[in-house]
Amino acid sequence: MPQTPVRNFYRSDPLLGHLLHRSLGAEALQVVEPTLDAYGALCAGPFDREAWTADRLRRPLLLAFDARGRPVNQVLLHPGFLETLHRSCRMGIVAINYRPEVLGRRLPYTATYGMAYLLGHCDVGARCILSLTGGTALVVSKYAPPPLRERFLPALTSTGERSIAFGGTFFTERQGGSDLGANATTARYEDGVWRLYGEKWFCSNPGAEAALVTARPEGAPEGVRGLALFLLPKACEDGSPNRYTIRRLKDKVGTITVPTGEILLEGAEAHLIAGPGEGIRAAMEAVNFSRLDVAIGSLGMLQRALLEATAFAQGRIAFGRRVVDFPMVRETLLDLAADHAAGMALAFRALQAFDAVHFFGEGDPLLMRLLAHLAKYRASEVAVEGTVRAMQVMGGDAYVEESPLARLVRDALVMPIWEGTSNVQAWQVVRLIVDKKAHGPLLEEAREVLRRLPPTLQKEGEAVAGEMEGLERAIAMAADGGWGEAHARHLTDYLADVVSAALLLDLAGTGPLGRRLTALARWFLARRLRPGARRTPQAWALHPGPFWEEVAGP
Repeated sequence: MPQTPVRNFYRSDPLLGHLLHRSLGAEALQVVEPTLDAYGALCAGPFDREAWTADRLRRPLLLAFDARGRPVNQVLLHPGFLETLHRSCRMGIVAINYRPEVLGRRLPYTATYGMAYLLGHCDVGARCILSLTGGTALVVSKYAPPPLRERFLPALTSTGERSIAFGGTFFTERQGGSDLGANATTARYEDGVWRLYGEKWFCSNPGAEAALVTARPEGAPEGVRGLALFLLPKACEDGSPNRYTIRRLKDKVGTITVPTGEILLEGAEAHLIAGPGEGIRAAMEAVNFSRLDVAIGSLGMLQRALLEATAFAQGRIAFGRRVVDFPMVRETLLDLAADHAAGMALAFRALQAFDAVHFFGEGDPLLMRLLAHLAKYRASEVAVEGTVRAMQVMGGDAYVEESPLARLVRDALVMPIWEGTSNVQAWQVVRLIVDKKAHGPLLEEAREVLRRLPPTLQKEGEAVAGEMEGLERAIAMAADGGWGEAHARHLTDYLADVVSAALLLDLAGTGPLGRRLTALARWFLARRLRPGARRTPQAWALHPGPFWEEVAGP
């Protein structure tokens, strides 16, 4: 069983504490910090051990029918995995956003995401289910009619004083995937009850006590605007099992501990949350909640990989030298550390925007959406690359299941897929830029950051400002729909690099952490934005279409 290189993931990460202080303020951080400290110790100790055990010894088990052939739709989880879920809820990972009595005051969602980041170090499967529960709670609290909210929200936000309900989101279907407009599940109003008919294809936590489900009411238009959003309970109000079948659990490459299933809705009783027109908007609230959780969880995975690789390199002797003394190894570790710090700066800016909209009710929804796509895109990509590179630092010792790197690499692979692939994120970024001009406030904010940098960082600020001019030229070129769609990933990477660089420079300063962040900011700029490091937009000009037709032709 692997041992963590530190005893407390919160105490070992001063950047997390610094960002939480900036985002929450001193008073709110003082309220939640004892919980974060205790949670950091759990994630570096028992939660990590239980995650390894559950991953190695027992996958989720589907009990579809009882001995007499009656449907039960029960998903059995490893007891240690269940304890991680329940203990997290008892500590308030969902409740602190809604119930002031848990810690003495309601806290912004950033506090919950801080806990999710710590859990990402050790158990991305449990983090997924808790994220689904948080997203379900958000939508129920914001959109559900009062009777429905009063029935379900207390269980979704329970800290153990009542039975804890875990949430789910059943959106994707076989024919559409991320294209929710292709949903074929129908909703019929029969005898005063909404009933759902259809198939859901990739349902994380199919055993959820309450799941959000998209469906098209009879007579509603095609496309996403015809979708309504429903809450699907596992059991009907009279206690009988609801009318749906978990057909099977997926046999996945990674995230083995979290069950993912296919569900056949056979007249399942459901409660309307938002009708056509508003349904997709409400559903996207849950998706954006999860996108940010994927971003912050990915960075937790990257930080764990960096911790493991650094500890190994500092203690391992090869060819008469410590591994960490080889320049190529130092370059790798610096790359990982810089990507992590820049990703954290971007993700926490996205969390700030999310809280402005959903907690304080005064933010810019378009900016929030843009930042959610951007943070998820960048963090999930660097998690995949970073865990693999950390494994290479450690060599064969990391390529066995006794090492946490093996599970980190497997689990990281799904991060760019969850809640929309990286291509989907980039496409949405370009649509928000071209159609909604959502980037304007973000770039103006970056300019303001660069204007107030101290003289010691003037050269770095000028470099980022110069790249911002190139970025704006690329954005102007994206107005050509064919060019923008073909080069959406180039443009998204460019935007992420420029904004992350500005935000990271804003964190640089004095003191041990400030000096470390200054060095990482300079390394990030040298690697991502130095002359010649980035191909100019003119170099993107080739459209892949004609080449693909030649390559794929008969």
